[in-house]
Amino acid sequence: MSLQKNLGITLKALRAEKGVSQEKLALSTGIDRRYMSDIENGKRNISLEIIEKLAAFFEMKVSELIQRIEQANTQTKNKHGK
Repeated sequence: MSLQKNLGITLKALRAEKGVSQEKLALSTGIDRRYMSDIENGKRNISLEIIEKLAAFFEMKVSELIQRIEQANTQTKNKHGK
């Protein structure tokens, strides 16, 4: 699965952990809600600036967010036997 898809999976999981809607995440980070939806659906290749905003929202370092995305990627690969 692509990194974009795994980013989306990760963001959905983080939102669920924090109990926030996609709309609240978008408003709090200054990202258009439709664009946020596309990110979560793996349809966008996002900038470092957006990664920084998302990491700040979830109160984590950028490296921690990237690590979560990589973990999702590893879990997906293991699930599909790749």
